[in-house]
Amino acid sequence: MEKTKDTPETNPQWNRLKGEVYFLRAMTYHYLVALYGGVPIIKEPASLSQSLEDLKVPRNTYEECINFIVADLDLAASLLPLRRIISCEYWTSN
Repeated sequence: MEKTKDTPETNPQWNRLKGEVYFLRAMTYHYLVALYGGVPIIKEPASLSQSLEDLKVPRNTYEECINFIVADLDLAASLLPLRRIISCEYWTSN
């Protein structure tokens, strides 16, 4: 998500893609929390130049994880369109 910060906010295709990514991240964290309880919340990607100690992240609490999931779902809902428009012309033969 770090590289999408420079995309125009008015582009509906980018907004839909960002909404889908936030939804998938929330769904993944939901599964992790269901299996393990509180898990580390990682919001920024790791770089290869980081030391091993910098990559060790402590667990967050169950409540912090749930709040993070809800925030991602709220953000996804604000970016996704209400309806997905599917063209019938794609599926019909000429």
